[in-house]
This record gives sequence, C-alpha cells and structure tokens, in this order.
Amino acid sequence: MKKITQILALMLLFTCSVQAQQEKGIFGSLNWLNNWTEFKPTRLDYGEANQILAGNISTDTKLLKRNIYLLQGPVYVNNNAVLTIEPGTVIIG
Repeated sequence: MKKITQILALMLLFTCSVQAQQEKGIFGSLNWLNNWTEFKPTRLDYGEANQILAGNISTDTKLLKRNIYLLQGPVYVNNNAVLTIEPGTVIIG
C-alpha cells in the first residue's frame, strides 16, 4: 500500500510539472513577441542619447518619445513614484 501511495504521488507531481507552462503563443507564427519591440541593435540611426537616467527615480516621471534615454547603471523607481513611458520611446542601457 505504501508503494502505491508513493507511485501515485510521484505521478501526480510529474503531471503537475508537465502542465505548469503553456507554450501556446510563444512559438511559430502565433508568437506574440513578434513586433513587440522595434529595437534593432544593428541599426545605428537611433541617434545620441539626450537624457540620462541614473540612480533612483523617486518622483512621478514621464519618458517622452521625442527623447532618447540612456540608462547609466542600475535605475530604480521608488517611493511609490509612477514611471510612465510613451509608446515608441527609445531607452538604451
């Protein structure tokens, strides 16, 4: 009886681990990551960064599409600040 319980527990654990991840939508033509970002690292025409982000962002901040931002070292958003990033904003880091 003890062996049957162990085998059933092992089968249940194996079944749960196999079903833990869903692959639908991350492979092939249905890949939702396609066109998720326009960043092309081999392109050089993004321009020079005109804004530098470094350290802590502790007040509400909005990153605008018209600027190019450079992350210098780790950048943290703290003190319940809200960081808003416009779609199409270029952030290099």
